[in-house]
Amino acid sequence: MQILCSTDGIVNSDFTRLGIRDIVKGGFSKIILNISQYAFDCEYSTYKSWQEYSIYSQPQTLKKLLKPILTLCKTAKLSIPAAYINFQRSDMNFEDDLIDNLTNLSEEAVKCAIEAGCEYVIVSPLSVGIAGADAWTVNRQYYLRIAEVVKDHQVTILLENQTKNLGGHLVRGLCTDDIETVKWIDSLNDAVGKELFAFNLDVGTCNLCGQNMQDFILTLGNRLKSVTLRDNDGNQESSMLPFTAVYDRSPRTNWRSLICGLRGIEFDGLFIVQIRDTVGSFPLLIRAELTKLAKIVADYIAWQINIETSLKKYKSRVLFGAGNMCRVYMKCYGEEYPPLFTCDNNQKLWNNDFCGLKVKSPEELKQLPEDCAIFICNVYYSEIEKQIKEMGLKNPIERFNDEYLPAGGIEEVD
Repeated sequence: MQILCSTDGIVNSDFTRLGIRDIVKGGFSKIILNISQYAFDCEYSTYKSWQEYSIYSQPQTLKKLLKPILTLCKTAKLSIPAAYINFQRSDMNFEDDLIDNLTNLSEEAVKCAIEAGCEYVIVSPLSVGIAGADAWTVNRQYYLRIAEVVKDHQVTILLENQTKNLGGHLVRGLCTDDIETVKWIDSLNDAVGKELFAFNLDVGTCNLCGQNMQDFILTLGNRLKSVTLRDNDGNQESSMLPFTAVYDRSPRTNWRSLICGLRGIEFDGLFIVQIRDTVGSFPLLIRAELTKLAKIVADYIAWQINIETSLKKYKSRVLFGAGNMCRVYMKCYGEEYPPLFTCDNNQKLWNNDFCGLKVKSPEELKQLPEDCAIFICNVYYSEIEKQIKEMGLKNPIERFNDEYLPAGGIEEVD
């Protein structure tokens, strides 16, 4: 799984060097370049409306606008596996040449992404001034034109779910219906004769639309290649650090739905951390600390998703811990991935049965073959891992966790 930091909100034309520095200090080695946002930042102070932006009439100027950030990324050894492209603006009015202008600009942006070494380009569907009945026809032509640009390159075009403003309220827009989205992707791939199109799931959009992310993800299956991690309150458009949109200490985003869905398809694509609004609310001089936290959060979510994948890696396993986390393991995974036994530091538990397992002394771990994995079922992960290593054991050590249970939820665990 690749973890990318979005440049949106962190890197702009005024603080390009500083933004890149903060991303690197945060521990990121990869970014997704928001080409459209960066281009707008470069020209915003000069032009008053979208019609006056030179990039719409002269798309070739994009390459010049992007040169500073691409040079800095190369110097900082930041790779750019993906780019984001969406040149639609809220102040646009539908005109006869609007679709052509947007298409030409997107084609040029994709060319820039290819030169930057991108493997993926997220290209939002066109929606400005397009009637619902025409959405597929217009976007089919739009995406097939972009496909011509990438056909000779190892680049995948990702569609993305969108909201729609209806009377001041954000509702479901294009690519929010899972069945319809799958039809769009499959139809485009059939038209080009190969798997050129896939999907990026925007978590913030799902939350605004009140969608069940687990169902959406399971329907998409291997068509899902990237996920944009961002939080909001479910009402207003914003991009906040995951787990920070809360009310009464409860998250406003259903992270369990996301994690369990991604576990279900064994997701191993791109994780894009998008924290534009959280970054904007912090003082400039401490933003590097915020990007560090963003990386920790993304790593945590990736670990949660990979728990079942870790279980599958080993032919045999034992548990360390004979408490509630062990009980959860046996309830959710005991039948499919049965442990040989569990051990615990509490001598009073030794030689007793616990959830169908024999509880043994940690010394019994020394009798295991080295390819048997030890899964720690206790929140004192670091302390127990240190104990195991000090015993001289060479076995793989993994961390099990019960914060985000599989389908069925915590109510099934007694």
